Amino acid sequence: MSTVTASQTEIRRNSHSEDNKAPFGGVDEQYGYRSETSRLQWNNEIALAPDWILTVGTDGEHEKAVTRSADTYSSSKYSYLRNNYSFYAGLNGQIASHHLQANVRYDDMDGSGSDTTGYLGYAFDLTPSWKLMASASTAFLAPTMYQLHGDGAWTAPNPHLD
Repeated sequence: MSTVTASQTEIRRNSHSEDNKAPFGGVDEQYGYRSETSRLQWNNEIALAPDWILTVGTDGEHEKAVTRSADTYSSSKYSYLRNNYSFYAGLNGQIASHHLQANVRYDDMDGSGSDTTGYLGYAFDLTPSWKLMASASTAFLAPTMYQLHGDGAWTAPNPHLD
């Protein structure tokens, strides 16, 4: 069975502050953050045998972010772009009371690098109601565009995050 998913996400954050104690009558500040993410996903499950399934797929993501700030004296606006591509495969199956799962995934994200991660799991049916399980995995998590660039008001941008 094959599934294709297309999605679009938009995030908007705005803030406003006024400092009446500032010299010369106060400072009116406005900050904003807006991002748009377009994502295309493909997932395919292949039955190799009655109790064995192979899963393969890919994700592609394009993200645009704009930050802006303005006060009584100046204003600024910055734009950022990044892409993320992922490929993955997994095998899930059962032999009598033994359940096995193995997954591998490759992620490549602009500005944050790339990594290959995996999962290995085993389970044994002790009874029809009880199962003994063990697993090990690794992960890759890149910072969000908001964590990297913030909006200038409530979040301090940190372009040094990996």
